[in-house]
Amino acid sequence: MKLGTRLSLAFFIIATVVNALVASGLFVAARYRIREEIRNRLRDAVAIAALEFDAEAHRSLREPSQESGPTYAALKKRLQAIRDNGTDFRYVYTWRPTPDGHLVFVVDAESDPEEVSHLGDPYDDAEPWLEEMLIGLEGPAVDEEFTEDSWGVWLSGYAPFYTADGAREGILGIDVEASQVLAYEHLLLAIAVGVFAVSSLVAFILGRVVGKRLAAPVVTLAESANRVAQGNWDDGVGLRASGEIGVLVAAFNQMAAEIRSTLSQLRSEIAERISVEKKLRYHQGNLEQIVAVRTEEIEREMEERRRAERLLEAARTELEQVFSCAAPLCVVDNTYTLIRANEAFRRFFELPAESRADEKCYELRRDPRCHTPTCPLRKVLEMGKRQEAETEVRLPNGKTLWFLSISTPYKNEGGETQGVVQTFLDISGRKHVEAELRRLSQCDGLTGVANRRYFDETLKMRCDHSAHNGDAISLILADVDFFKPFNDTYGHQAGDLCLRRVAGALASGTRGPDDLVARYGGEEFAVVLPGADAELARAVAERLKVHVADMGIPHGHSSASEVVTISVGVATCRAADGDISPELLVRQADSALYEAKGAGRNCVRVAG
Repeated sequence: MKLGTRLSLAFFIIATVVNALVASGLFVAARYRIREEIRNRLRDAVAIAALEFDAEAHRSLREPSQESGPTYAALKKRLQAIRDNGTDFRYVYTWRPTPDGHLVFVVDAESDPEEVSHLGDPYDDAEPWLEEMLIGLEGPAVDEEFTEDSWGVWLSGYAPFYTADGAREGILGIDVEASQVLAYEHLLLAIAVGVFAVSSLVAFILGRVVGKRLAAPVVTLAESANRVAQGNWDDGVGLRASGEIGVLVAAFNQMAAEIRSTLSQLRSEIAERISVEKKLRYHQGNLEQIVAVRTEEIEREMEERRRAERLLEAARTELEQVFSCAAPLCVVDNTYTLIRANEAFRRFFELPAESRADEKCYELRRDPRCHTPTCPLRKVLEMGKRQEAETEVRLPNGKTLWFLSISTPYKNEGGETQGVVQTFLDISGRKHVEAELRRLSQCDGLTGVANRRYFDETLKMRCDHSAHNGDAISLILADVDFFKPFNDTYGHQAGDLCLRRVAGALASGTRGPDDLVARYGGEEFAVVLPGADAELARAVAERLKVHVADMGIPHGHSSASEVVTISVGVATCRAADGDISPELLVRQADSALYEAKGAGRNCVRVAG
């Protein structure tokens, strides 16, 4: 084999090995980067999808029969939109952990009857490690490697989603087919092989050229030396050259004995030059690769920085929009210092527009729970959980308001609670409506006094209180005398008006707000007298009888009087005499009322 061919072959082999190592390294690094990029994109997608998912609607899906309902259809449509927006997504679904530590499907975006998982179907293909990881999952996660089940081989992402009360409702999953990822890697491998083939071809051509150029003077010198060695001393070395080769030619012409040593020196110098040139090309190639990789890293870092700046600006804009909302909103740190409050908050609590650096929340709101264990902010800071509370607040102008406060912790990157974000909703109107409904539920619609249900509840409560404290309690039962003839004679409207006036007379004759006047039934009324003994109860009953008669309502069909009158029965119980019960009081008062009617009506009788 000729010297030029050997030099070309050596150059080609070394260049090919270097190209193979570089191409392999680039392919491995790029394949790792592709997988990491796909995993990061899948983690972001499943995290965003879980945040936007309607967990409250999802919680209502419990029975397979609900799969044909509108709630299931709406959630399925949402999952299909997530699947269709991701170019590589194959399956999108939700799971719910069962009490026995397993997973069941709830909603599946798939429409193919042979592949869809129905509401309540168990996920039987889950490996124990995967099932354990998903049961305790608190944030988005992506498989480290491909997983295989009865549907195929996948790279999957998971994220929990939560209801408004902070409870984890289920897990949202997104599957990417392994073939999609492998397709990118195969394309990358084809590109690497193509680059390797082209670079090898270039190395072969350069090797041929360099080998020939380096070998040409040596070959010529060898031919001349061969002629000299064969005895052709007159011709000498037929080579004209400068430098070391020229010196060697001169030496050949002057002294044949030194030809071999000079030729050996020349070959050594040529080999050293080849080695230096190879090292130079090798280092140059490495430098170019380092510059290319670093340039790509800088471009990627710049893009990530621009993306982070865009996200930061979007978050800043979103925060400003939240603070400019109509609802009162403030931020308090862990020392109860007001960090920030929107205009609605200052209007709601009638605070100055200017803020002080040391403003404390308890100095502004005057909440009676401040500095107590029931303070919502204190609970949030201690427990790190969202709190809701209803509070009645008296403003500086004397106006009383009811509001619902929603307190949510905000935490640093280490998960430590740094403060509280608090929103206020004015529920004064709702409280007024509730109070009015409560009053109406306790009131008799015709007479305006307490109704029978509220009378039963109050009597039971007052009896229990008297039994506990050892007090006496009395009950008065009053019946309008001959009311049916009155109603038949004067008409129902007059009868209703009569009952209302009698109720008013009874209410005006009691001792005060602790006494309860109630319509017991029809034309019969009851009066509960807590703490009253028999003598006091009799005095009140006599006063009530007089009040009714003094109204002077004409009654032409009464044998007891010419005006409307009442018959009254009184009963008293004491804790010292035995058990106090509503039934005993009613029975004794009713018996006394019966005696009053038997005695001619328009009179008072006391039981016992």
